[in-house]
Amino acid sequence: MKKLAAATAALVLGAAWPELASAAPAAPVASDPATAAKVQAYIAQVALWSQAYYASVNDQTDALTELTDALETAGAYYESGRRKDGAAWAQRWSEEQKQRWDAIQKRFDEIAAVPLPPAPMPDLTARVAKIADTPTIVARYLSQNRALADRMIKRIAATAGGDEKAAASITGEMMDVTIAMIEGENQMISASTLAAAPGHPQRDLMDASRHSNLAMIALLQAEKTLLLDQPLDEAALAARLRQQATAVELSTRSMEKATRTTLAQSRLFPELAGTPLLAGIEKMLATYPESAAAEREIAAAFIDLAARIDAPGAIDLDSLIATGDHIGTLVEKRLTIDAQRRAYLQN
Repeated sequence: MKKLAAATAALVLGAAWPELASAAPAAPVASDPATAAKVQAYIAQVALWSQAYYASVNDQTDALTELTDALETAGAYYESGRRKDGAAWAQRWSEEQKQRWDAIQKRFDEIAAVPLPPAPMPDLTARVAKIADTPTIVARYLSQNRALADRMIKRIAATAGGDEKAAASITGEMMDVTIAMIEGENQMISASTLAAAPGHPQRDLMDASRHSNLAMIALLQAEKTLLLDQPLDEAALAARLRQQATAVELSTRSMEKATRTTLAQSRLFPELAGTPLLAGIEKMLATYPESAAAEREIAAAFIDLAARIDAPGAIDLDSLIATGDHIGTLVEKRLTIDAQRRAYLQN
């Protein structure tokens, strides 16, 4: 069970928050500096509104990934035969988890009750219309994650109490939960991408994140196969990893092109010259080449793994886990860049 915790801890890819960055206009909706200031202030308001949903998604992901720690504790009780102590721990822990998810739900209900700030002009209203779907998208994500958590809390508690059937199946089930988390994230990405303005680099960034997630799902499925001592189709795994890595590369190229185009469009209008709005747009757009580089690093890790898989006998569970750990460090870079991009929108 310790291997399982290590295998899943770094494997949930935090995708960039979807559509907010594309709310910043490439062409001006302002014809004078005063109106440009209103636009900038409004974008900052929307950024703060959206940040609450970003925080909710992070809370959910943290709560799910921390189940791996509890799984290790439950496994220790089970393997030592301390069923009474394990059952007592499980009762306390299960109640704590219920309270945690109830708190996540309560916070979400509170933020969902706050409407999207009204836009100060019609052009901006059209740009941010799809962002109003964010509560629905995150509500669906929360419902899926709560169901996953409830299911695993019961399994972990049963294992700690000495349930042999639960203990025998929990390793595979925990891997399934991690895969389901990433699939849920991809569903959120797909829904949110529709809100991004056509031609904006955010669309390409979300697409790159989605393909990275698909590669990670393939890696997790391979880990599960080896954890259960089943035969692994290494050629098929290598092919899937290469396919998704290639798609990431195509998305990053498109992202860089869209960034250049969007930046050029934003500089075409003299009324924006020297305004804080244009400065903010330029800073925000400057983060996309950094994101492209980060996504390429993630794709390169999958390509490297595929190359190693091609060498017979070179891949085992430990090497897959090591790759997952490495990708986890690369994902941190992705999240750092994304946080900086959102910070530019809030200022």
